[in-house]
Amino acid sequence: SPDGGDASEMREFDIDAKSFVEGGFRAPASKSGFNWLDKDTVIVSAAFEEDEKTQSGYPRVVKLWQRGSRLEDATPIFEAHKQDLAAGGSLEFDGDKRHLLLTRTLDFFASHSFLRLPSGENRRIPLPDDVTDTVLFRDQFVFGVRSPWTAPDGTLCKPDGLYSLDFARWIETNALGPVEIVLEPADRVSIAGIARTRDRLFINLMDNVRGKVVACDRSGSGWSLQPVALPENGSVGISHAERFGSTVSF
Repeated sequence: SPDGGDASEMREFDIDAKSFVEGGFRAPASKSGFNWLDKDTVIVSAAFEEDEKTQSGYPRVVKLWQRGSRLEDATPIFEAHKQDLAAGGSLEFDGDKRHLLLTRTLDFFASHSFLRLPSGENRRIPLPDDVTDTVLFRDQFVFGVRSPWTAPDGTLCKPDGLYSLDFARWIETNALGPVEIVLEPADRVSIAGIARTRDRLFINLMDNVRGKVVACDRSGSGWSLQPVALPENGSVGISHAERFGSTVSF
């Protein structure tokens, strides 16, 4: 960021060579966002020109930028509304599967998420606007809600509970299917955050103002939860989880 503000310049950096890549990806200072799709394609949440910005000044258009092409020629694939807060895109991994997810952020507490299909369709994930604590894990789309929501199969999803839907099935059939309960809400217990490694999902809880962490796994029989053995007389949080490995630190 040239002046310490929200706008920042983007330049491609070679970690091994410890230098910027000559002729690599480079974009001028803006409130835009960037994520890799592959080694030659960048997902750009663009906020360079006025028509690319929301009323809040954040990205409104998501584009795919190919290596060797001009930023101005990047291909638009998704747009939010002018009155929305922002639009964004990211590549999410689930085992050996990769999913391009797009987000239309309506405000600080509401958003719509979409999956970019190989056909070029942006299919909305059919969940309520106030969904929270989302992650992909073992072909499941895990989520929480800020207000009560009844799923099409009759499952009542409550705040400070955690739930999942069969994401692979939804991709194939475009039907939501059964919603599973990962964690039942409980009195005086709130979810402080979630994180995943390659083989486990971790839930950071505040239980009567005391921090706890639960490790979750999923098999054909459903979800299993196991408390992580941590000291009970301190503040506990998940500081890092290795998505492509098994390491997690608290």
